[in-house]
Amino acid sequence: MRPHKDVQQPMGLTTEASDAQSMRAPFDPDSHESRADQGELSGALQTRYPLSRQPGEEPVYRRLDALSETEGYWNVEQLEKAGKARLKHADMLRAYLKAKFSRQQAGNDSTEHGAHP
Repeated sequence: MRPHKDVQQPMGLTTEASDAQSMRAPFDPDSHESRADQGELSGALQTRYPLSRQPGEEPVYRRLDALSETEGYWNVEQLEKAGKARLKHADMLRAYLKAKFSRQQAGNDSTEHGAHP
């Protein structure tokens, strides 16, 4: 049975597989696609979004205008989780860098005044 035209199957299973690959690929500045179509965060919505799947299953994408309410809100939740995780990571990196460079600065200050670290 052929999948519905609004569903994007994993690599190698449909002629639309290259679209699924482009959702995971980095931005290509030489491409004729816009940044939004390449999945970059530019304030525009993506043209396709992943559907919920089980671990180990290949990702499947659906056109934005064909998403159900449940599928749309599942994507919102996934984006929020990813955003929170990225903010947490940024906070941890900031704290690490602050501690690292404040120790180095303190060490530099003490050696400038004749003290040994």
